[in-house]
Amino acid sequence: MHQRFLRGALVAALLTPLALVLSPAPAAAQPWRPTPTLSWNTHLGGGTLPDGGVEANNADRIEDVVVAPDGDVIVTGWTNSSSFPANAGLPLASGSNRDVFVARFSLDGRTLEWARVFGGSADDMGTALAVTATGEVFVVGSTQSTSINIAPDAAAPLATRYDNHVGRTDAFVARLQADGELDYFMYLGSALDDEARDIVLSRDGRLAYVVGKTGRDDSVISGSADVPFPPNNELSNDRLRAFEAFVSQVDVSVEGDPVVLWTRILKSSENDIAYSVDVQGDAIYVGGVVGDAFVRDSTTTIVRADFARGEDDGFVARLESDAGITWFRHVGGSGDDEVRSVLARPGPDGGVTVVGNTDSESSPVPGSGTDVFALRLSQDGFPVGGGLRVSTTGTGSEQTQGHAVLDPSGNVYIGGRTSSLSGFAFNAFDTTLASGSGNVRDAFIAMVDSEVQEVVFASYVGGAATEDEWVQGIGIGPEGQLVFGGFSNAANWFTTVSGYDLTANGGTDGFLLSAVVDSSAPTAGTVSARLSNGTLTASWTEFSDAESPVTYEWGIGVVPTETSERAFEFVGRSRSITLNDFWPTHEGPFFVIVRGTNASGRSITAASSPFVAPPPPPDAGTDGGTGDGGTGDGGTQDGGTSDGGVDAGTGDGGSGDEDDRSPLGWSCASSGGSGSLALTGLLVMLALLAMRRQRSSEPRE
Repeated sequence: MHQRFLRGALVAALLTPLALVLSPAPAAAQPWRPTPTLSWNTHLGGGTLPDGGVEANNADRIEDVVVAPDGDVIVTGWTNSSSFPANAGLPLASGSNRDVFVARFSLDGRTLEWARVFGGSADDMGTALAVTATGEVFVVGSTQSTSINIAPDAAAPLATRYDNHVGRTDAFVARLQADGELDYFMYLGSALDDEARDIVLSRDGRLAYVVGKTGRDDSVISGSADVPFPPNNELSNDRLRAFEAFVSQVDVSVEGDPVVLWTRILKSSENDIAYSVDVQGDAIYVGGVVGDAFVRDSTTTIVRADFARGEDDGFVARLESDAGITWFRHVGGSGDDEVRSVLARPGPDGGVTVVGNTDSESSPVPGSGTDVFALRLSQDGFPVGGGLRVSTTGTGSEQTQGHAVLDPSGNVYIGGRTSSLSGFAFNAFDTTLASGSGNVRDAFIAMVDSEVQEVVFASYVGGAATEDEWVQGIGIGPEGQLVFGGFSNAANWFTTVSGYDLTANGGTDGFLLSAVVDSSAPTAGTVSARLSNGTLTASWTEFSDAESPVTYEWGIGVVPTETSERAFEFVGRSRSITLNDFWPTHEGPFFVIVRGTNASGRSITAASSPFVAPPPPPDAGTDGGTGDGGTGDGGTQDGGTSDGGVDAGTGDGGSGDEDDRSPLGWSCASSGGSGSLALTGLLVMLALLAMRRQRSSEPRE
């Protein structure tokens, strides 16, 4: 190699790092700081009697909120109002203190599409909801009634196998059709006191998982001899203390005939309860509270962290679909700790986000006072990051007792109540705590980012109430719809003039508010796909969003708008996929469809150009006469250019690299913009000039 070339290359090598230093750096991503805006609000409750009078001491409480696939909002809770706006018959089906209600509102909150009330002669309460892909509603709660009516003297249809009230209080599962008609009411309990606190459906909708507590609240040791709990076997009848946490798997695939397949008791030597359940594939995650160290009934169960020796610990447990307990983790410190929500995270990494209450100083999240905390656990039960407290002001306290929720990107929405007078609310639609006579608390709604590293916004919710106000349930719907509900006895606190019922009805009313966190969806990128020898590769350019990061899902369809051949699969922020052994039963055409979703849940899809799938290769040994195996493609012995020389790695036109790295391996390929290109070019020219000067002083060879 010529010496002049070596010297020129040396100059270029020395100057290139300077180019990297002087090149303009890519703009750092700015923290997402949305300020949500309310789009509608409504009360739900009774109070005004037919004669124009006002009902005294009435209470209507929303306990859970879900958003149906079509965007309608469904709520459950309990009411003791004789003037509750039910569709048929008298609202109070029994004349008791409390009855269950389920109600459905339109997407815009202006229309109460239906409301159903059912109950018996004693107290009955709805606590949690789940909705199928076709709009059927499952509700769970507790009942003290030996018979259930849907209107005076009109009995509710009962589940075939579970039609008897057994104990003083039973858990229940009820199924309603999409139009609100009650399909069945199912008692779920023992001869003791049982309550259901949460429900989740399997992905195919055939199984329901129900959690709660079973036992006696009067501190009488339960024993197991006379307290069979469905399905009445060794696992379901396991008892140790006054009450224990339970999780039941229920087959709900046959209309009118649900079957409890198994129940698992989670117990300590003190009182325990399960508040939350979620599923992720075959894994079932349960969260709640234990009063002492978890008692293992199998050596295969791994305890990830010991009891912290405070008053109570929160807990998270992972079970499998066969009722086995994979691991159990105590979540707590030296004080009183609770896990109120356990939420399965989207994406291949899985794991859960955990939300609860703590007054411990060092664990689960360091701090002081009584606060709401959030943290992440891996699929194996180990902490991911440090977690956070929703408020660090130290001026008051926060608590949650309802249902937190994740949006499609993994952001966490938490509701509860707060007594923090200052420093709590930011990026809020309500920045002032509206205290009432004898009450210095407001409800609140807060959003935490998907990595559980920062609070994105926190807002007060409510008015000048004389009793506690709570946000109990939160629903996330299509296109970033955020709906949250609870109860308050404040009047005239709504700020939006859109909604079904804008006037408080007296007593305690349920309330629903809908907010827009981000008003725009991302801008779609371009999707490229290539199928070669059964291997499908696809990549896409970045979907742009000026306000928040975008995550992606991909699928396959025979039309560019529907993933009929392969359902959407979450890939996080990756922008390329490879699928091996794609040999469909027909040739297509097919489309790779990509959905990009921003941090508020708004999404947009884009599809590749159509491509066809050739039939699978013939069986080994039937190569159609190319006995040498080497030239069956017309001379392309290496098999690398049988497609006419098109490289499979350039099917997207060069835009498929996820992070656009340079061939040198540095992240500098194009991130510096045109300025870095110009500077690098200038330095190369200087190197060439150095070569030219050196050549003029050397004899020609």
